[in-house]
Amino acid sequence: MKEYPSFVELRLLQELFKERNLTAAAAKLSLTTPTASHYLTHLRNIFDDRLFIKAKNGLVPTSRAEEVVEKVNAAVFALEALISQETFCLSKVSRTIRIGCVDNAPYSIFPGILHFILARAPGIQLKFEELKGNKFEKVQRSELDFFISPIVKSLPPGFKSLNLSKNEYCLLARTDHPLARTGEAVSDAEICRYPFIDIRVGEPQSSCRTLREEAFPRWKNARSLVISPYFLPFVPSLETCDCLLVAPRKTSEKLILRYGITEVKTRTPGKVQIPRLIWHEKTDKDPLLQWFRSSLLIVSTTDSMKKN
Repeated sequence: MKEYPSFVELRLLQELFKERNLTAAAAKLSLTTPTASHYLTHLRNIFDDRLFIKAKNGLVPTSRAEEVVEKVNAAVFALEALISQETFCLSKVSRTIRIGCVDNAPYSIFPGILHFILARAPGIQLKFEELKGNKFEKVQRSELDFFISPIVKSLPPGFKSLNLSKNEYCLLARTDHPLARTGEAVSDAEICRYPFIDIRVGEPQSSCRTLREEAFPRWKNARSLVISPYFLPFVPSLETCDCLLVAPRKTSEKLILRYGITEVKTRTPGKVQIPRLIWHEKTDKDPLLQWFRSSLLIVSTTDSMKKN
């Protein structure tokens, strides 16, 4: 019979990714270093891979470890939620969950979340808020329970994250836009001749970047006609002007069905980013928030599978 890792072994793998040190990872789980070493040996046998290699600056994950870590995260969240649901009754919970995100996130990353939540926890209220100010401080002060971002490079101490589905970016324009008429991939120079409706990302606002610059760095010299933190209010404007808009592909596919716009093929591919759900460790054991994280992962994964 095939062997499977235990829950504590999965947690050890998670902590090894964070700490890159066996002793530190063991301490986080209240394990002795020899016990953690034994668990790591078992994991290596199960996955038929060394998983972590000793280096000057600590343990370095192998490509196999990088490949399985997100599946491990998903499994841990699911198991934690399974246990937590026994301690409270979802159908009787009355509470607000506050999430900071851009306006297209519920639209594209997890469109099925409202139906999923309503069917299981009708007393929950989801409150989506604009991403402004210091997001980490707001979460730490409990002004937000979570925020979602595809551009956070590293997390401060005390914060955790869950990867959601991949985000690919593309270029949108009206269906009869000069760049869209031929149906052929257009060059960076051709694209930069036209103004953009740009989505602001990052803080502070005085030195913010745009999604265009993040997703397509070669287009950084194009002109911004509009800079906004919101996607959706300006989409109808694309139907009547020569402006261009960079948007996540999942959002774009939905918008194309509703407006007279299309994707413009480009010679330069956009960056692929992975939106992350981010929270503070002080709420890590909150049973409702554990359940919500697991639900969000289920919904975003299910939506992606339906697309594929």
